[in-house]
Amino acid sequence: MALQEIYDNLWYFVDLTTRSGVFWAVLPLLIVTILTVIYYRRNRSEKVGWDSYFTNSLILVFVSVDLLRYVYTLGIAGAINYIDNPLKSFAIIFLLIFGLFVSRLNFSHLLPEKLTSYISSPIMVNLVAYIIILYVNSTLDNTWEMFSALLILFVVLIVALNFIRVLFDKLFDYLKRMKRREKISDVKEERFEIEELKRELKYRENKMKKYEFKEVDKERKDDLKIERIIRKKRR
Repeated sequence: MALQEIYDNLWYFVDLTTRSGVFWAVLPLLIVTILTVIYYRRNRSEKVGWDSYFTNSLILVFVSVDLLRYVYTLGIAGAINYIDNPLKSFAIIFLLIFGLFVSRLNFSHLLPEKLTSYISSPIMVNLVAYIIILYVNSTLDNTWEMFSALLILFVVLIVALNFIRVLFDKLFDYLKRMKRREKISDVKEERFEIEELKRELKYRENKMKKYEFKEVDKERKDDLKIERIIRKKRR
C-alpha cells in the first residue's frame, strides 16, 4: 500500500511539472541545466570559475523569493498563508537562507573549490530548486510517502543527468576522434599530392635536361659542319 502511494505520488509530481504554473517556473532551470552540462562536456579543458559558482547559488535565492510570492498570493489571506502552510514556508525560508549562505561562501571563496564545485554545480542547485518548487506547488498531504516520492525523484534525476553527462562525454570524444581522423586523412592526402607534384616536377626537369642536351648536341653538330665548310673553302 505504501509503495503504491509512493508510486502514485511520483506520477503526481511528474504530472505537476507539466502544469502551466509549475512548467514555466521549471523550464528555465531545465534549459540552463542541460545547456550548462553540454557546454562543460564540450569544453572539458575549461575550468569553472568562482563567478559561475556564485551565480549558480543565487538561483536558489531567486527561486525562494518567487515561491514566497506564490504562497503569499494563495487566496486572499496574504501573509497569513505563511502560517497556514508552515512546512512549505519553512522549506522556502530554508532554501532562501541556504542560498544566501552558499552565495556568501562562494563570494568570499571560503570553501574548498572541490566541495564548492559539487554544492554549487548547475545540476545540484537546479534540482534542489526544482524539488522545492514541486513541494510548494503540490496539494498533497505532508506524509512520509510524499517526501519519499520527492527524494526518489531527486535521486532519479541526479542519476539521469549524470548519465546524460556520460553520453555527451562519449559523443564529444567520438566527434574529436572523427575530426582527428579527418585531419590525419587530409595530411595524408596533402602528402600524396606533394609527392605527386615532386614526381611531376622531377619528370619535367629530366625532360628539360634531355631537351637541352639534344639542343646542345645539335648545336655542336652544326658547329662542326660549319667548321668543315670553312676548312673546305680555305683549301
